[in-house]
Amino acid sequence: MGSPLKQIIIALLVAATFLSTVVPSYSVVAQTKKVLIVGAGMTGAAAAKELALSGYDITVLEARNRIGGRTGTNRDLGAAVDLGASWIHGEIADPITALAKEAAVTTFPDTLEYPFLNKGGRILRGAKLRRPRRLFQRLLRTALIRGNNASVDRSIGHYLNPLIRRQKKSGNLKKGDFSMLLYFNNLSFADDFAIDAKYISSYLGYEGETFDGNELLFPGGYDQLVEFLLQGLTVKLDEIVSKIALGGSGVVVTTSRDTYTGAYVVITV
Repeated sequence: MGSPLKQIIIALLVAATFLSTVVPSYSVVAQTKKVLIVGAGMTGAAAAKELALSGYDITVLEARNRIGGRTGTNRDLGAAVDLGASWIHGEIADPITALAKEAAVTTFPDTLEYPFLNKGGRILRGAKLRRPRRLFQRLLRTALIRGNNASVDRSIGHYLNPLIRRQKKSGNLKKGDFSMLLYFNNLSFADDFAIDAKYISSYLGYEGETFDGNELLFPGGYDQLVEFLLQGLTVKLDEIVSKIALGGSGVVVTTSRDTYTGAYVVITV
């Protein structure tokens, strides 16, 4: 089976791109095995770890003054607060779960049930909550099926929003149901993806919703995973890349501070 890290989708995608697009034909460079990786986020860190395990000499160039990319963790208040990625969405078979176990990073299941309040501040329970939630889930499934079966890729909102509006015109909704449909629509997209459903592909919008099980949090911070991946590797911070050039002797990467040479370059930003 190999290391759980080998299952990380982003690393495989980067490695596949790397092998298919940047392998030079000259034999001198092919023997050096020095790789420059632009970006120290999860993608760059995973690619760096994989290539290092395969025997490549790795140097990671990061424009910021920290590693992690979108996975930023702040500890100014004495506790880890993730400002970017912070969850494992479905622990069963998720490669990040395997990575967390390999790195011995503590996780905590997010099993909290958040209360839903009406305009008067009263908690919604029972049928008043179940009815609109189940209706929204049914409408969403219908929208995704229509989108996946279409010959042209349109947004989820293109199919979902008219279904929701049609419910209001049907006269079948009970008091408060339409407001809850709008709320669940916002909760599913604006809160999770920070973007409206009308901008999310109906082909790809939910491609990540493939893992079952609890959602897991990282009490010690998500950045622990990036630190584990980059452990023992050369990482250069505050290196803003301005130019990348290929030549007969390899690749030359120019940054705001220095110039780096290698056999290959992997760009992950």
